[in-house]
Amino acid sequence: MTGYVRNDSTNNIATGNVINASDLDGEFDAIVSAFHASTGHTHDGTAAEGAAITKVGPSQALEVTASALVPKTDNTLDLGSATYEFKDLFIDGTANIDSLVADTADINGGTIDGVTITTPRITTGLLDTNGNEIVLFTATASAVNEVTITNRATGGAPSIAATGTDTNISLNLVSKGSGTVTINGSTALFSGGALGTPSSGTLTNATGLPISTGVSGLGTSVATALAVNVGSAGAVVVNGGALGTPSSGTLTNATGLPIVNGTTGTLSVARGGTGDTTYTNGQLLIGNTTGNTLAKATLTAGTGISVTNGAGSITIAATNNGTVTSVASGTGLTGGTITSTGTLSVATNGITNSLFRQSSAYAVVGRSASTTGDVADITAGTDHQVLRRSGTAIGFGSIALNQSAAVTGTLPVANGGTGGTTFSGNSVLLGNNGSTFQTVAPGSSGNVLTSNGTTWTSTAPAASGITTGKAIAMAIVFG
Repeated sequence: MTGYVRNDSTNNIATGNVINASDLDGEFDAIVSAFHASTGHTHDGTAAEGAAITKVGPSQALEVTASALVPKTDNTLDLGSATYEFKDLFIDGTANIDSLVADTADINGGTIDGVTITTPRITTGLLDTNGNEIVLFTATASAVNEVTITNRATGGAPSIAATGTDTNISLNLVSKGSGTVTINGSTALFSGGALGTPSSGTLTNATGLPISTGVSGLGTSVATALAVNVGSAGAVVVNGGALGTPSSGTLTNATGLPIVNGTTGTLSVARGGTGDTTYTNGQLLIGNTTGNTLAKATLTAGTGISVTNGAGSITIAATNNGTVTSVASGTGLTGGTITSTGTLSVATNGITNSLFRQSSAYAVVGRSASTTGDVADITAGTDHQVLRRSGTAIGFGSIALNQSAAVTGTLPVANGGTGGTTFSGNSVLLGNNGSTFQTVAPGSSGNVLTSNGTTWTSTAPAASGITTGKAIAMAIVFG
C-alpha cells in the first residue's frame, strides 16, 4: 500500500510463527498512519506516496488531467444540483456555455454576441463602445405606461409609440434648457399627424388646415367668415385676390390697393387725410386746433408786395425798392438802400464781445491749423504756457529756448542772464554790479586767479621757499 511502511521488518508475522500482540499492534499503527488526514499518503505521483488519482466517481466518470477537468462522456455530469449548489465560480478565460440561466448577472466587460435577452433590468442606461452615455433610464415606481419601439419590413416606417395600461397616453418629448425638439431638422409639435396645442409657435408651410374646426379662440362668426370667404359684411380676408367689405378693421402693409375703386368717402385729418376734396388755385391748408381740422386759405397781398395764385403755384414779388432808414442798436449793421446789388455793412467795432461768440475758459479764438476754415477755441493747458507756433499748427505750450526764432534780444543780469551774447574762449566770468558780466582771459601758462582787493586778475604765482625766520626756527627745534 502506498504510504504504508511495514512494521514487522523480520517477518515475524508468518505461518507457523508465534505472533505477538506487539507485532500486530505495530502493523495496525502503520496502517492508521498511512490513512492519517494530514500526514497520510497523498498520491502525489511519487514512489513513496503513490500514483496521482486522475479518475474519480463510481464509474470513474470524471477525469482530471494536467490542464483540464473532463467528463468521461459529453453532456452527462452536472456541477452541483438544484438542492446543493456551489458558492462562487472563478474563471480566468472564456466560459463556453450553451445555455445560461442566472438570477443576477454582473458583466463588467467584454461583449455579448447573439444573445436573446427577453426582459432585462437596466438600472442606469446604455453606453457606447467608448463608455459614453447613449440612453439613460429613470425608473418610476408602479409604472404602467411605457415606450414601445417597433421596426418595420421593407417600405414600412419604424415607430416610437406610447403604450401601456391607460386608455389615452401622451408621448412627452422634452428638450433641455432653451433647446427644442426637432423632426427632420425642423422644430415641430405634432399629435397623431395633426398640429397639437402649443402655448406659442410659428406655423410655416402648413397645408390642409381646416379653419372652421382647426382654429379656436376666434370671435363670433370669424371662423365661418374665414372658411366661407364670401366677402360679405364681417369678412376679414381677401376673396379671390380682392379685399372684401368688412365693417371695420386695420389694413397693414397692403400693396396694389386701388384708391378710387377700393375706398369710399373722404379721408379725415384724424386718419392722416385733409378732410377736403376740392381746392382753388393758390389755396393753402392751415392747421386749426379747433376741431383738429385743416382750413383752406390764400395769401393776401400787402404794401409793396404782390401775390399771384396759379395752378399749383404761388408767386410773391416786391412792387418797389425800399430803404433801410434805421438799424436796431447792438446789431453792428449800418443802413443803406436795399437793391439787387445792395449790401448791409458791419460798422467798425460794430460786433461787440457779447455778439461775437462764447468760448471756453482760458482760451483764445482762432484757427490752429495751417488751412483756411472756421475759427475755434485754442485752450491753454497749464499755467505759464504761451501761445506759439509749432510746425503747421499754433497752440499753447512752453517756450523752446533752443530755437532762435522763439526768443529775441539778450537776457539781462537782472532777469537771471549774463547780459552778454559772446565771450572769449576759456575766459572766466566776473560779476559787474548788475551790469554785463566781465571776463578774465587765462593769460600765460601757469597763471592763477589773484585778487588785488578790487577784482581778479590772471598773474604768475609768487616765488615759493623757506623764509629766513622759518629756517632759524627749524634749526632751534631740530638742532
